[in-house]
Amino acid sequence: MKLNRKKLVGIITVIEILAIIGIGFYMYKRWEAAKYVLSKVVVTPISKNVLLDEPTSELKYFYELTPNNSWSDEPSWLGYKAVYTINTDTLNERYDYQLKKQDGVFRIITLGDSFTFGQYVSTADNWSEVLEDSLNRLNCKGIKKFEVINLGVPGYDVEYIAQRYAIRGEKYNPDLIIWLESGSGFNRINELRVPYEQKIAQTLTQQEIANAQKQGDYWLAWTKADGEVFKNYTGSQIAEIIGRAWQKFFLSRGDTKVLVATFPYVTTEQLKQLNFWFQGQKNVSIFNDLPDVRLSNLHVADGHPSIEGHQMIAESILNYLKNSSIISCSP
Repeated sequence: MKLNRKKLVGIITVIEILAIIGIGFYMYKRWEAAKYVLSKVVVTPISKNVLLDEPTSELKYFYELTPNNSWSDEPSWLGYKAVYTINTDTLNERYDYQLKKQDGVFRIITLGDSFTFGQYVSTADNWSEVLEDSLNRLNCKGIKKFEVINLGVPGYDVEYIAQRYAIRGEKYNPDLIIWLESGSGFNRINELRVPYEQKIAQTLTQQEIANAQKQGDYWLAWTKADGEVFKNYTGSQIAEIIGRAWQKFFLSRGDTKVLVATFPYVTTEQLKQLNFWFQGQKNVSIFNDLPDVRLSNLHVADGHPSIEGHQMIAESILNYLKNSSIISCSP
């Protein structure tokens, strides 16, 4: 009996030690996560001085941009300087928007990853801003003004985009949400991928990175990390995780109309997957006829849309909105 008690005490002690170690490890990983988004291994590198200091989400690798800030992006392969301006609400925007929507305003929230944020084009040139300007040149029944508010953030997956909307977007009470699906939303899961990417990035040499870029892979650590995720998780497991993230988004969006816009390179099977995730949801439309940004004049070297690519995306969405029942407008 005494021996059993000693064993029990020993077990309890071990559990307590493991708990302390676990808490410490968790805090360390949170710190590492914050440090991670400052490093070169992020798919779209973000400088330390443009990140919000206080975390706004329990997601391990979630980050937002410092409000009232601006910075430039000029990788050697781009050939020009992109300048981003961040408004008071951490959004890549030219303007601040009042929370209370004024009479006659039709408000659109745009969601997505770096394709929506406008990576490698200046703020005024991203498709959300171009769409806002184009809409406000129209005469629309019952609408005095359009506001298109860009919540895109580089590197986000479906879960992170949904969280971003809950934190920053819902309060604007939009009339429409446009979610641009770049194609990454069918397999990107940051909570799974980033730990692999952190480890891989530590082993890569500058020569390996340079060689990969010559082959058209500008994000080698990211690519290798995706491979590790696919090796360790089945397609059905990945789809289940992403499906749950979509459900979180639908809970926060309420009855607001949602337009999911995507590209012709999205496969028939992926479109079926979207429809499966969206089953039972009202006021959700899929538009899969955006311009193919794989065309040479519509993307920059690493595959992100070029300035012309963003213009074409905006024009395509504008035409969809005019031809649908969402708005009634004339030139």
